[in-house]
Amino acid sequence: MRRMLRHSCFSNYIIVLLLLFGLRAEAYNAFLGTPVDSSKQFIPIELVVDRVAKAGSEIEVSLLQDTTKCLKYKKEHRTLVVSSTRGQLSDTGWEDLGEVDIACQVIPPDGQQCTSETIPGASLGDDDETITTCNYDRYTCLKKCEKCKASDQTQTFSVELPNWTPLKNAAAQAAKTMPMISEFSIDVKGMVTRETGEKCCLADVTQPSVAYQKYSGTVSGSITVKLNIPGWHWEFVKVWQGLFRIRAIVKLGPTVTVSPQATVSVAGTLSDNCSPACECCITTSYSATVGLEVAFGGEIEASITLYFWPHTRFHAQAYAKASLSSTIGSSGTYNGKGCPIEGFSGKVSCGELVGTAQFGLVFRGYNISYSWAYTLLPGGSVSF
Repeated sequence: MRRMLRHSCFSNYIIVLLLLFGLRAEAYNAFLGTPVDSSKQFIPIELVVDRVAKAGSEIEVSLLQDTTKCLKYKKEHRTLVVSSTRGQLSDTGWEDLGEVDIACQVIPPDGQQCTSETIPGASLGDDDETITTCNYDRYTCLKKCEKCKASDQTQTFSVELPNWTPLKNAAAQAAKTMPMISEFSIDVKGMVTRETGEKCCLADVTQPSVAYQKYSGTVSGSITVKLNIPGWHWEFVKVWQGLFRIRAIVKLGPTVTVSPQATVSVAGTLSDNCSPACECCITTSYSATVGLEVAFGGEIEASITLYFWPHTRFHAQAYAKASLSSTIGSSGTYNGKGCPIEGFSGKVSCGELVGTAQFGLVFRGYNISYSWAYTLLPGGSVSF
C-alpha cells in the first residue's frame, strides 16, 4: 500500500513539474499517453487538474477507438478556453448535438482541435499571455448491431416428369404406319425443384431472418420425323434358260427430315423482404430450334444368281445422295421483377445452309464411299 502511494505521489509531482516548466503539449501527452493534435501548444488546466486528481486512483481510461459496429450513436460537443496566466476562462460543458442513425458502421473516434493566440504583456516585465481554445467531440453508441441468425434447416420439393417409355414407343409405332413416315421418335424429360429456408440479407444488421424460396428446373422435348416422298422406282428381273437369274433395282426419290426441339428452364430466388441486399429474382429462359434436311438420293442394286453352281450369288450396290440442311431457332430470357436487369431479351438465329454429297459402292461385303460437304450460306442471328 505504501509503495502504491509513493508511486501515486511521484506521478503527481512529475505532472506538476511538467506544467510549471511550460513543456509543450506533445511531451505531456507522450507521458500520459493521450492523443493530441500537433497544433496544440498548451495543456488545458482543467485536464491537468483532473488527471492529477485521478492519478492515484484505479480508474482506467481506454484510449483505443471502439470498433464495434453501431446502428445509432449520440454526438456531444464541448468548448474549453484556458489562459496561461489567468487559468480557465470558459467551459461550455458537454452539449448534446442529437442522435445519428448509421447502417451498422463504426462510429467516429473522439477528437479534439485546439488553437492558440499569444497576447504580449501589457508592460515591461509582464509575461505574454497565451489563450488556448479547444473543441472536443465525443460519440456514444446507443444501439449496437447484432448479427442476424438464420436456421440452417431447409426443405426441398422436386417434381420429375415420368419416362413415358411405353407411350413414346406406341406413338412411334403408330406414326410409322403412315406411308410417308419412315422414322419417328419423341423424347420429353424434365425436373423442377423448390427449396425453402431462412437466410440473413445483411449479417451485421439487427433484424430477423427472412424466408426464401429457391427455384431451379429444366423441361425439354424433341421430335424427329423422317418423311419419304414417293419418287421413281424401277425393277428388272430376267431368268435365262434356268441357268442364272439377273435382278436390278433402281430407286430415285427425296426424303425430308424435320427435328424440332425446345427447352424451358427456370432459376432464381424469392424472399419475403425484397431489397438490393436480399436477392429476389426469377429468370426464365427458353430455346427452340427446328432442323430441316432435304435429301435426294438414288441407288442401283444388282444381283446375279447362278443355278448351275449351288449357293452362288453375286451382289453389288451403288448409291448416291445429295442433301441440303439447316436450322432455324430462337432463344430468350425473361428476368422478373427485382432482377438487376428486368424484362425480356432474346434472338432469332438461322444456321448455315450446308450441302452434302455422298457416293458409294458395296460389293462382296466391302463398302467404298466418298462424301463431300460445303457451306452454301453462312448463318446469322438477330437480337430483340
